[in-house]
Amino acid sequence: MKYVLRLVVLSLLAAASFAAAQPNNQTNVQVILRGVLRIDVNATDVVFDFTDAAALAQNSQGRDIAGELALGDFWDNATGPEIFAPTSMLDGTGAALADDFALATVTSGGNAQWTLNASLGANFADVPNTLVITTEAGTRQKSTAAYTYHADVAMTDADVEIAKAAVGTTPAGANGITDINLFFGYELDLATVSGLVAPLDPNDPTDVLDETQTLTYSLTNP
Repeated sequence: MKYVLRLVVLSLLAAASFAAAQPNNQTNVQVILRGVLRIDVNATDVVFDFTDAAALAQNSQGRDIAGELALGDFWDNATGPEIFAPTSMLDGTGAALADDFALATVTSGGNAQWTLNASLGANFADVPNTLVITTEAGTRQKSTAAYTYHADVAMTDADVEIAKAAVGTTPAGANGITDINLFFGYELDLATVSGLVAPLDPNDPTDVLDETQTLTYSLTNP
């Protein structure tokens, strides 16, 4: 009986020794981060409708809003090119924007240098006048001193720089977010547009020039 009890005790001690010799379990935790550089523009459609019958009005920049009356005033009084504001700007849901500019939000996630370019897929063929973009600082831009904004940039089918941030200029406390207001304009040149509309029948409301081109934004670092 003593022998059996001793054998049991030795067996328990051996089991305890074996358990104590096991290594601790381990869990590997890995964290991977990458830089952030993103551009979001809230306007999906910008329309210059010179057949629109709305009353003559101007945007916040003092430019005539494209419409039938604005075009009539242009015919009567223009002595050279004139830049018109859009008739309407819509977001991705088809709703009109609350402002008369599109909001471009650059998220750089830190003090990253970036350059914002835009390009047309092709030049306007049927209405070969000039799309113009004017850039201004938005509400979340803490300081404009180190940023480059371009006024009245004429867009072609090549990349054109419209805004730029230098190294280390992301505003402190802004989470690397920069808002840029994009004012769109369409410049009509009196000589060019006269030749375009000459073949159109003014008595036929369906006889119009109607063309759409795609504007593409590219954000690069540096």
